[in-house]
Amino acid sequence: MLFIGMLPYYRDEPPDLSKPGDPHGLIAPFARRDYYRAAVDRLKAIRDRIFKNSGLKKKNVRIFCNSRIPEKLLAAAAGCGVYGKNGLIMTRKTGSLCILAGIIMDHPLHLGGTQKPGTIIRPEKAEKKLKESGFPLCGSCTRCIEVCPTGAITAPAVINRKLCLQSLATVQEELGMPVMQTWGYMIYGCQICQEVCPLNSTPVIGISNTTGVLGPSISLRELLSLSRDSLSKRIQGTVLDRTWIDPLVLYRNALIAAGNRGRKYLTPLVTPYLGHEQSWIRSAARYAAEKLR
Repeated sequence: MLFIGMLPYYRDEPPDLSKPGDPHGLIAPFARRDYYRAAVDRLKAIRDRIFKNSGLKKKNVRIFCNSRIPEKLLAAAAGCGVYGKNGLIMTRKTGSLCILAGIIMDHPLHLGGTQKPGTIIRPEKAEKKLKESGFPLCGSCTRCIEVCPTGAITAPAVINRKLCLQSLATVQEELGMPVMQTWGYMIYGCQICQEVCPLNSTPVIGISNTTGVLGPSISLRELLSLSRDSLSKRIQGTVLDRTWIDPLVLYRNALIAAGNRGRKYLTPLVTPYLGHEQSWIRSAARYAAEKLR
């Protein structure tokens, strides 16, 4: 049995807290607080009720959120929403400014349609079928495809992860000049494809959440001055505190953002990274130093 839901995260807040002499790097709305943890906490309450009323044990129930499970596929198949051309699940009411989370129990899983309980579904084939069924909420709109700064949306709902800024924000590798030039001021998270979506123009206000607060932006002066241990403590308990996110990538992202800010007084903060042991960080530092000349 499957239970899956969508948790809205939009908040009406300024996107950039930069001050004169203190430019910031930006955090995408979905990462400004740990909405994933908030969703899991809510699902734990539901799980406890399942335990109480069904006799099932912990081994019979799994909570998933931001996991390896094909969450978008399950949400679409369960009727929670439909695929948008930006590759995200959306509804007419909430747009795509939501995160997905759910519970799976060890009962035959029925995904609706003509599938029978217990049918094995291959995610790649099922996802392709769902996408080919059309984009009922998008219609002829292609704004997300047109504005993607790196051209990562190569076709409706087809994302080239090697070009997607959101995906590149966590990879430990050198980023090419075209990517760094289009990077903007980002520390983590790109939502350009969502910002231009008409369905997100009047977003639903998200839940009140004080878990893992990062805020809309982080001072570049602060971030580039932190030791690695201090940076790990700074992001502890936030969305950036994940096993697949090495804090080193945040230095690289901040260096690129500093270069694109173009404030020459940031040069002393950039210079130490020119001799960093990681070549992909040295590359970002060279880019920043050149931009700040």
